[in-house]
Amino acid sequence: EIGFIYWNYNQYRKAIAYYERSLKLNTAIDNRNGMAMLHNNLGMLYADIQDYDKALSNFSQTLAARRINKEPISIISSLKNRAVVYNNIRKYSLAINDIQEALSLAREVGNQTEIASAYAMLSETYEKMGNVDESIKYFTLYKSFHDAEQKTKVAKLDNDLKEESLKKQLAEAEAKTKEMELVQNEVKLRESTELLRIKNDAFKKLYQNYTKSELIVEVQKKQLKIEEEVAKAK
Repeated sequence: EIGFIYWNYNQYRKAIAYYERSLKLNTAIDNRNGMAMLHNNLGMLYADIQDYDKALSNFSQTLAARRINKEPISIISSLKNRAVVYNNIRKYSLAINDIQEALSLAREVGNQTEIASAYAMLSETYEKMGNVDESIKYFTLYKSFHDAEQKTKVAKLDNDLKEESLKKQLAEAEAKTKEMELVQNEVKLRESTELLRIKNDAFKKLYQNYTKSELIVEVQKKQLKIEEEVAKAK
């Protein structure tokens, strides 16, 4: 953590000192994943201060660890890092070997981004070698992959936007439907309340002049009438 802070503030030598101390501790407990990560970071730091021999040594150790673990993407990354150093010390043939291996692995796993990156690195390396034809060939391949990837990203973005728009429209439609249901329920409630009020008013008007005893008699009369009508119907 301390090494990273120094690295973040471009104090490379102090960062290296802490990473080297951490590497010794990780080696003592045989933390191979931690060692591989630290070698990778040290490779970058030594490259930053242009100590390319140590950079190559550290990147090579990271690469060896990644090969043992058979991690294609990590191997590709390590090969590319080492190729950058080879380019800096003008060992272009060695750089091309590493990039070609990275390209082969990228094709195996079908990683379009890594394939395009390898093409770009090969184009740049061949240009430094002075091999214009190979440089143009790989640049053309890079451009075709890059353009295709950009079209895919644009298409995905367009599809995501359309999907988001449809979701929004559906949400709005659902909200309107719920609103209509609430309005309809409210209308039904008002209608039933009004109907109940009318019935109550009619009942009150019908029987408001009866005494309790008269009301009982009246109800009995109505009950008797209903029974007579039922008897006739039979």
